[in-house]
Amino acid sequence: MNKSFLQSVLSIVILMMTFSAQAQALWGETTLGMTPSEVIKMVEGSYLNEEGDTLETGAKELVQLDDLRVIKELYNVKFYFIDDALTQVTLNLIKQRSFPLTLLVFQSLTDALSSKYGKPLSRKIDSIKRIKTADAYWLSDGTIIDLQVKAVDDDPTSLNITYQLHLDPQQKSSTDLENL
Repeated sequence: MNKSFLQSVLSIVILMMTFSAQAQALWGETTLGMTPSEVIKMVEGSYLNEEGDTLETGAKELVQLDDLRVIKELYNVKFYFIDDALTQVTLNLIKQRSFPLTLLVFQSLTDALSSKYGKPLSRKIDSIKRIKTADAYWLSDGTIIDLQVKAVDDDPTSLNITYQLHLDPQQKSSTDLENL
């Protein structure tokens, strides 16, 4: 299968999910399927970013918010869209630091997210290998909240919080079959 066919099928699946999940909350007051202009109106300080990244799913960053303060740290917020419909929101920690120091931020965020969404469904830290990771995720009303830390060797560490729609495996299977 070629890449454009897979992207087309994925776009159809996401559009179908958008219609079946009206007003599905993502991050803050944003909801799945919002247009870039709706996000800009809803999120104070956000702006159109046509030079944004494109994810493997084909989702393109079209809106950004700079310098959002969360628990004494600054984040850039990226809003990803497929066919002008919001599909994902990612908060990226601006200040990079070593893995051990980033784990302190990870723990603070884990505590804060746990107070809002309950105990994480999964939480793991692997600091022994060359590629060091920490991950925790929650599921709230159909939205996955995924907190991730990654570092390679002694390079600066990245920390992201991603909000996206949770696909029910049964729903995904039936949707996949409909697209054959």
